[in-house]
Amino acid sequence: MPKLWQMDDYDECLESPGPGEPPGVYCGLSVVLKPNNQSELWKLIEEFSSDYKRHYNHQVLKRGVCIKKCQKAIEKLSPAERSALTVEPFPIDVRELNDTYGLVAHTEILSCDKSTDEVVIDALDMSFLIVLCALVCFVTLSSWYDNSINYKRTSDHYRQPLDSKRKMVWVSFSIQRNWYRLTSRSRDELNQKLRFFQAFRFLTITLIIFGHFTMLLSVSPTTDTEKLERIMHNVGSMILTNGGQITQTFLGMSGVLLAIKFCSFVEKRKGKVSFLSVPYEILYRYVRLTPVYAFVILLHATWLLKLQTGPLWSWIAKTEQTFCRRNWWTNLLYINNYVHADEPLMALVLCLLIELPTTALQNHIFGSFKEQKSSPVDPETVTNGTNQSLLNTGHEGKKGKL
Repeated sequence: MPKLWQMDDYDECLESPGPGEPPGVYCGLSVVLKPNNQSELWKLIEEFSSDYKRHYNHQVLKRGVCIKKCQKAIEKLSPAERSALTVEPFPIDVRELNDTYGLVAHTEILSCDKSTDEVVIDALDMSFLIVLCALVCFVTLSSWYDNSINYKRTSDHYRQPLDSKRKMVWVSFSIQRNWYRLTSRSRDELNQKLRFFQAFRFLTITLIIFGHFTMLLSVSPTTDTEKLERIMHNVGSMILTNGGQITQTFLGMSGVLLAIKFCSFVEKRKGKVSFLSVPYEILYRYVRLTPVYAFVILLHATWLLKLQTGPLWSWIAKTEQTFCRRNWWTNLLYINNYVHADEPLMALVLCLLIELPTTALQNHIFGSFKEQKSSPVDPETVTNGTNQSLLNTGHEGKKGKL
């Protein structure tokens, strides 16, 4: 079978042209093969690619072509040979193929880079720089102020809350204080009982990193696709290479933590829970998640494309940039799974789409459940009793704060 990936040298192609020479151009191509049932090679490609869960689609090839090198090859051809190599675009379905086509290919250009391309900065790019500079200033000033009121020059100052809310607002961006908050551990009885969760978190995070690594490997250019395809026929390898599915464990783990947190909250309020807590919880979670999420979306919509170069980077990053600029509002409203779902961005933040609505929904469910009980409910009773099905429906996100 033809090689699935074949790339010309990107850096050599885009070297600065000499005097009087045209600029170098490098294009990423998608080569779609036309089916031909009279060809044994095509039958092999079709049968092999039909196992799409374990094999690459060898009906669509990826090429990185240096246009200058391509022009030199075409100059050596006669007009008749050039005409014979020309293939018009054709409709194609990789699942149901027309038996009348011949085994030739139609090429589509995905993206092109020129050696003379210049970085263009627009108003949105400048807005990201302004936001970034503002954050740097906030962090610098907050850290300086926190250090200036540390009269005893001890680290305990950063571990303890200050004596006024105004001061706490001023030190909210302090690097020192936030570092101690990030690395601190609670010593109360409940958190000591839940220390075993750290082991589960470590194991699942390890598998998730491995799973996402193999996912990236499977879509990256490789000269030995056959080796990766053989690995997918091994049961153990299939489990590991699908490690991204382990993210489902966060739903169960965060559901348990949310149930315990909610029961403790109800105990403090002596069983009195208002349905008004649902919109409050939605607002709380939205304010907590959205600013950081919006900053990342703004980065992907502006400077991500300019931070790197490569034969595939322009195609990937330009697509991400276009979707971010077009559908940013659906992501900030957490409805991008339903509105413009065919134009996704940042697929690895899908957990946020579950986090916001399900957290509020679970609080509503637990609130209704608690109102039916006349006596207080111990958190351990909830986690071990008949309400286990409720616990498995929640999602507190990957943080799982204890």
